[in-house]
Amino acid sequence: MDKLLAQLDARSLQMLAIGLCLVLVVVIATRGVVPQVKKWQSQQQSVRVLETVRSGQDDVQTQMAGLQAEIAAIRKNMRGDLPEMPLQQLESYIIGRFQVVSWSSDMDLLSVRPGINQNMKRFDEISFDVEISGSYPDLFRWLWALGHELGFVVVKNFQITPTSHGETDPKLLARLNIVFYQPEDVQ
Repeated sequence: MDKLLAQLDARSLQMLAIGLCLVLVVVIATRGVVPQVKKWQSQQQSVRVLETVRSGQDDVQTQMAGLQAEIAAIRKNMRGDLPEMPLQQLESYIIGRFQVVSWSSDMDLLSVRPGINQNMKRFDEISFDVEISGSYPDLFRWLWALGHELGFVVVKNFQITPTSHGETDPKLLARLNIVFYQPEDVQ
């Protein structure tokens, strides 16, 4: 090897040294620097994704709050102010609401009898036979207030008869079969 080096002139020796330095720089770059740069770029990409998720999290929370409010509004439409409670307690609660609605709409609540409760697919059907007395506008207001207070109400059967004749606004006697529905898993 010494003979080969002795045969080379100074210029060739310089070129050989520069070439070896370049090879050394390339090896160091490909083995040490390039993997670290790729790792840094991957981490930067992860940081950008996390920042996007964090900034979008406020949007998700806003959407969740909106959806929860929408669910509450739908539940209010379906169940009114009916709490989720066992059937016997619910019957007592509904009878009490009948009385409150009757007072607020100037109707006389004559009688309330719980009917036969049935199971309809995934719902319990809770029925009541109700007798009320009052004028036609009061009856209309009573039905509207009942639906507003207790949610989805079905009047299965009704019979309306006037109790006074010859008046412009006769008193009516209404016999109604009113049904409420409750998911069966509440009990």
